[in-house]
Parts: sequence; structure tokens; C-alpha cells
Amino acid sequence: MNDVAQPGGLPPKASSRIDLLILLIVLAALLLIPLLIMATGYTPLDDVMANAALAVSGKAWDDIMLLRQGVSLNMHNPGWDILLRGMFAVTGSGPCVLVGFAVAGMMAVFLLSGLSSVRRPEAWLSALLVGFIAEPDFLIRITLGRPFILTSAVLVLVLALWTTGPVIISRRVRYAVTILCVALSSWIHGSWYLFALPVLAFLLSGRLRDGIELGICCMAGTFLGGTLTGHPVVFILHHIRHFGLSFGMLPRDFMVGEFKAYSLSPEIPIIMVAGLGWLGMRNRTWRVFLDPAAVLMIAGLLMGLSVSRLWLDWGMPAMLFWLARLFDGEFAKRIPAGWLRLPLVAGLGVVLVLACAVDSRHRWTERIRLLASVGTVETDSSLAKGLPGKDGIIYSGSVYAFNLLFYRYPNESWRYAVGREPAIMRDEDFPVFVRILREGYNVTTVRPWVERMQVNDRLVIFLEGQPDLPILEWAYIGTGLWAGRLPQGKNGPSAGK
Repeated sequence: MNDVAQPGGLPPKASSRIDLLILLIVLAALLLIPLLIMATGYTPLDDVMANAALAVSGKAWDDIMLLRQGVSLNMHNPGWDILLRGMFAVTGSGPCVLVGFAVAGMMAVFLLSGLSSVRRPEAWLSALLVGFIAEPDFLIRITLGRPFILTSAVLVLVLALWTTGPVIISRRVRYAVTILCVALSSWIHGSWYLFALPVLAFLLSGRLRDGIELGICCMAGTFLGGTLTGHPVVFILHHIRHFGLSFGMLPRDFMVGEFKAYSLSPEIPIIMVAGLGWLGMRNRTWRVFLDPAAVLMIAGLLMGLSVSRLWLDWGMPAMLFWLARLFDGEFAKRIPAGWLRLPLVAGLGVVLVLACAVDSRHRWTERIRLLASVGTVETDSSLAKGLPGKDGIIYSGSVYAFNLLFYRYPNESWRYAVGREPAIMRDEDFPVFVRILREGYNVTTVRPWVERMQVNDRLVIFLEGQPDLPILEWAYIGTGLWAGRLPQGKNGPSAGK
């Protein structure tokens, strides 16, 4: 029996083969991107270093950092900690390999997430290419190896499930998949309350039933994710309190970068206006603005002017999804479903891979030299080299000192007065940290810490040259870090005199 030609002129078997080849090309391009980036030796100087070190150390966060009373980080990213510990248990690898696993794995998860939203995979490639060129910071953001990237991928999947797409899905399947995805995101990443953003986007776009049902699914998924920890109520309350601490303690100027206002690339609003204008003219209706993805995209842009992560982690993924759907419709109309698609998709894949993997302005390799300069001194000679002694405390005005030193020395018994983020510091350390941020390092600002220091403790400072603080003895320990210890014969309150 002969195959019947489809509207594009190809018999079904030939069309299926082309679709399979295109999917394989797209998958190869998307999976090649993180591998090529990691092949440069790229290591993000970010929280993933501490996450990997924690897995190797076998300790809990509360055993490593000196935390504010009543604060614990053991419920912050519980699933992520378990996954990295499992990876370490299976492979026995050090922090470097775990960082590579986290960076490549999380990036691949996001890059693949958008394929569920389009009929033609090249539409997702096109959206990624436009997005990465217009917003280079977003490309860097999804290479940080942190669990928020999974949440961004879940957002793309949720938008694909709850908006009209290439596959009609029953409501029961939609509910089940959404609950499981939100549960996984909540357990691994936390910050479950941010799923209110897509719920509000559906409500604001007039999709009341979908918005209510999605909200119920998100609440169910959050509780299920909390249940995986064994303490769902504690898990939920932890993230509420942590949200309050993160935004209620430090002045905005001194917060971590993702909590500050974002300097938006001018290309982004141009892309949005052009896309919405095109859809409006093509469909001759203003209802293009009532697309939940478009609502979340615009809302994320506006919120990002106050808090950058709301744009990068929520608005930008929504924009990529929205662009992919726009391209998908146009490609289906204007590019025949024939062999011509193969070279076009292959060319698009090559361009995307090069745009991402090329070490433009040393974006992937600039950190290698910094990391390579960290000393690997044995513990018994650590005092002579400036590293802390047994059970010593490391004081610092920078979170990066925590990430770098814990990453390099995960099995040491040191503890850190500043780690992960300043808002969780002890009450007695927090004012010292804030004053250093305001006034810089000088004898007056560091004196409270110096007076608490014991012989095995260190004050670690990022500087190009030796700190001008003669109340301590200084040694260079690499990566721009200087470690100060008490002068011989001095201890505690007498040290600052």
C-alpha cells in the first residue's frame, strides 16, 4: 500500500523521518552547549561551589556557618543537598566534579524544557538564540549550577501544559504533571511562594478557572515537596521567614546582586513590542495581550526593575516560551515540512552553539586563573600560610570568601561567620558586616571581630594588596584573599589594643 502524501507534499514515513532527524539535531545542539562550556574549565564563583563542598563534607549547613538564633539552612534546598550527596556517594568525586555535574545538568534541563511547547523544535532554538543575544546575562545565569534553574524549567513546562499547545492534554494529566513538577521544584529549590507569579498571570489574563486550578495544583505540589523532607510545615515556614530576612535586613544597595534592580538590555522591550505588534496586526485583536505567558513576561520585566531575579528567573523564561510559540506558528506557515528544514535547522543549531560556547570576552575562562591560584596547603602548616587552625572561625566582609575557601577545603573544621547570605548571620556579627560594607575595612570597623578572635581564627579580605591593618599579621592565600591572624601572644579582647 502506497503512502499518502501530506499537505507539504511528503508521504507520512518521509515526514516522520525528517521530524526525527530534526529532533536529533536539536537535541545534539542543546546538549552540546553545556558540555562545550564546561570543557573550557568554567567554574562559576557562586553558591554551587558551597553546595558541592557541603556534599563532600558530609556536614549540615548549621555545622559550617555561625547563624542567627532560630535560623537553620537545612530546609533551604533539601532536595538539592540530597542529590549532590548522592552523586558524591556514587562517584566519590570531589567538589570540582560535582560543580560540573550541577552546572551542565541544570543548564541541560532548562535548554530541553522548551521542546514541550512547540511543534517544530527549531522554534525553541530560535527563541533561545534571540534571548541569549538580547540578554547575555541570562545565559550566564543558567550556567550557575543552582536549583533555581530547575524552577525556571518547570515554569516553561507549566506554561506549555496550561496554554494551548501542539498536544491536547487532559485536565487530569495536566493536574498530575503540574503537582509533581512543582513538588520537585519546591523540594530541590524551595522558594515555593514564587509560583504565585504564573498563577496571577493566568488570573490577570482572564483565565480565571485555569488560574484557580493552577493555584490549587501549586499548593498541592508545595505541600508534597515539603512532605519529602519529612517536615512539611517546618519547610513551608522556613521559606516564609527566609524571605522576610532576605529583604528585611540589609539596605537594598548591600544586597546580593539578584535582589537588586536589574539594568535591562534595551533590546528586550523592542523584541516584546515587535512581537506583540506583529501578533496584533496578524490576528487583528488586542487579546494577544491576554496570553498568560505575555502577561508574565511583561510583569517580570517591570518587577525586574526592582528585583533582578524576578526578571531573569521568571520573566525571561516566560518570554522565551512566548517567542518560541510565536516562531512555531510562523515557521509552520512559511517553511514547508520538507527536506529543506534539515539544513536550516542544522545551521541554526551551529549558530546557537557557537553563540553560547565561544569564550567571548573570557566569560567562561576568566575564573580559571583565579581558582588555580588558591593554595592547597596541608593543615599542619596552615598557620604559617595564613589558613585557620583547627576549629577556627573565618570572619569576612564577603560571601565569596566563604564559597572559595569552603570549596577548596570542604573537610576542614573551620566555621564561617559570613556564608551564603548576610541576612542569616549572628546578631553580633551582622552590624560589623554592614559597617564594613558602608565604610570599608579599617581598624575601627573590624575591631569587634578582632576582639573576638582566637589564635586559630582568621579575618579574610579581598584586596589587590596587603591590607593596611597592622593590628593583625597578614598572609596571602590566593585568589585575591588575604588572611589576617592575631599577633603572636595576643588573644581575644586584648588583640585589638
